[in-house]
Amino acid sequence: NRTMEINLSATDRNGCIAKDGVKILVSQQRNIAIPTAFSPNNDAQNDILIIHGTENVKILQFKIYDQLGNLVYQDAGFLTNETSRGWNGTFRQMEVPVGNYEWFCTVEYPDGYKDYLRGQTQLIR
Repeated sequence: NRTMEINLSATDRNGCIAKDGVKILVSQQRNIAIPTAFSPNNDAQNDILIIHGTENVKILQFKIYDQLGNLVYQDAGFLTNETSRGWNGTFRQMEVPVGNYEWFCTVEYPDGYKDYLRGQTQLIR
């Protein structure tokens, strides 16, 4: 979101001054969505946890941790909606257990604004 303020003053021929202003809030759409659940069971549906959202948003960092705080996945330097980039539910080429996983993501929007996001996803098979 960006705020812009416009102020105006006017003086009439008698020297009387009138002032007024307006504040304008411009809202930027910042749409990033990471599914709350996915099922990496090789059925070609929701097999990879992908970052969805506004086109051309850079993913500066994406990390996923298990319930014990162990880092099980990380990636960086890609764009939203890249179907070839995401977590497939494995760690060191082994399937991880069903359960909740916490993710952290740093993104940069096309206008240069950076945001830090966090949430959880449930891995189901």
